[in-house]
Amino acid sequence: MKMLLITLTTLASAFAMAKGTNEYFFQPSAGGNAVDIGYGYANLPVKDENKLSGTETKNEETMGDLVVHYQYGLNESNALGVYTFVGSEKVKTDTDSHSTSGMGDIHLTYKGFMDVWHYGADLGVNTAKQKFKTNGNLDNRSTGGMSLDLDFGGLWASNGWNYGAKADYIIMFERTIDDPAVANEDIKVTEGNTARIAGFGEYNYGHGFFGGELSYNMKADQKSKVSGTTTTEKADNFLGVMLYGTYDFTEMVEGLLSIQENMHSKHDASDTTSVKAYAETDAFVGVRLNF
Repeated sequence: MKMLLITLTTLASAFAMAKGTNEYFFQPSAGGNAVDIGYGYANLPVKDENKLSGTETKNEETMGDLVVHYQYGLNESNALGVYTFVGSEKVKTDTDSHSTSGMGDIHLTYKGFMDVWHYGADLGVNTAKQKFKTNGNLDNRSTGGMSLDLDFGGLWASNGWNYGAKADYIIMFERTIDDPAVANEDIKVTEGNTARIAGFGEYNYGHGFFGGELSYNMKADQKSKVSGTTTTEKADNFLGVMLYGTYDFTEMVEGLLSIQENMHSKHDASDTTSVKAYAETDAFVGVRLNF
């Protein structure tokens, strides 16, 4: 038993090198590995309104997924990672309820910092075309195309507090949709890029971090083209508020928890349809293994 305790203590000391000094811009240090495993939940209680008739249609989306994110510290200031998710998405309308299951896109990540400045990139690679069934319901969880998220921010520390800001720009490359309702041709979706700015603060309470983020998100118009006809899904700007925390169970295992509310205001979805104001809820609970 004494030898086992000595061995565990030695391993814990070695594994601790993977842990970071902040949570918001977390990345493992040189030679360290970190694996986040958890359950992600999202609910979007969307209601569309016909601007001509005033009638409403419910299109509520609920997603529940197992999320896995692996990171490796190349050196003290650079880290690479990969993550994906698998689970189901359920859509409820006024007349129907259906669900889609499967794996989402695979994301390759890079994180780095120099002094107080942090930067990173997230490349999303689709696993297949986005596909619909003959009844109009989704058949998979892929986006049908690639994406690239570039971010840059700063972090400052004082008396146990970390605080700072970050800007993101998410580029959506052309996506392909296979819809049986459209004969002999795929739907091509373009644009829809998102710019995001955020400020944050977090406190190291001794056994982990507790923090919050306030963000503003600006999603541009998205265009869909098929048979020479282009339709436009109009821009959506919204405010996001997130609370998050970690807890150190051991040197190797941390608990992770976050909840975010995105407040979407009423906005036009097209020339004839608008989306009523709604609050989107996103949550995550899981663990991080440092080794």
